[in-house]
Amino acid sequence: PARWQRFLDAANETDGPELHLDLATALPRIDGLALQLDHLLSRPEFWRLYLRVVPTWWGSGDGRKWELVSVRAEDDRGGRYRSTFGGSSGHDEYEELKLGFMPRISPLARRLRLTFVAGTDEVQAELDLSAANPAASAPSA
Repeated sequence: PARWQRFLDAANETDGPELHLDLATALPRIDGLALQLDHLLSRPEFWRLYLRVVPTWWGSGDGRKWELVSVRAEDDRGGRYRSTFGGSSGHDEYEELKLGFMPRISPLARRLRLTFVAGTDEVQAELDLSAANPAASAPSA
């Protein structure tokens, strides 16, 4: 019924957008590492960034392992997102990574700024969310 429409509209405003953004963007080297952003996948519950790094995302020593790069994300509406490691796979020339972010992307956001920090180096990437394709055509999460 028409009287329910305002409730449905409000629900859509609290869910993150469903989208897939092909990036294929190489970033400037950061602390000796080469990063390539492959794609971004967003669902109402989560969003993920898929990227490649050469030689590796990880530092190790004394039986410990740690991330050499940290990532921050902020949208054009002031929303901030926390990254978490979501898995990786090694290849001969590079390492593929999946980073998860919380909370979900604001449905009102049109741009995302990703800031990569390694050592004393910092690199930023600006993503235009309006260039994204509907997630229905995106690869599975």
